[in-house]
Amino acid sequence: MDHVGVERSLAERLPLWTPGGDTRQFTSLFGLLRVTPLDVVGAQVIDAHHAVPDRALTEDFHRAVVGLQDLLVRDEPEVAESFADWDWLAGLEVRLHPDLRIGLEPDGAARTDRSRRRRAHLV
Repeated sequence: MDHVGVERSLAERLPLWTPGGDTRQFTSLFGLLRVTPLDVVGAQVIDAHHAVPDRALTEDFHRAVVGLQDLLVRDEPEVAESFADWDWLAGLEVRLHPDLRIGLEPDGAARTDRSRRRRAHLV
C-alpha cells in the first residue's frame, strides 16, 4: 500500500503485510505468500452520486492551485513546467460525501467480471 491514510484504515479491517522499506524487493514472493498488492491509483468512490458539491471549498482549492502554480513558477520553474495541466487541476470541483468509502481493486485492475472480483472497502 502506497498511501498511509488508506493503509491505516484498511489495517483496521484486513490483515496487511507491512514489512517496511520498499516492498518491490519482495515482488517475486507475492504469489508464494498469497500477498495481493493494493494501489490507490485504481481507487473508486463507492456511491459517488451521493457526493455534494461545495462551492466554498472549490473556490479555496482553486485559489490554492493558482497560488501553488505562482509560487513554483517563481521559485521552481522546472517543476512548474513539468506539470502541464494546471487549468484542469484548478478546475476540479470539491465534493463532500457524508459516508465516504472507496473501493480498491487488487493490482489497480478494473475488472468487469464481478463474480471473481475481490474488493476492499474503506470508510
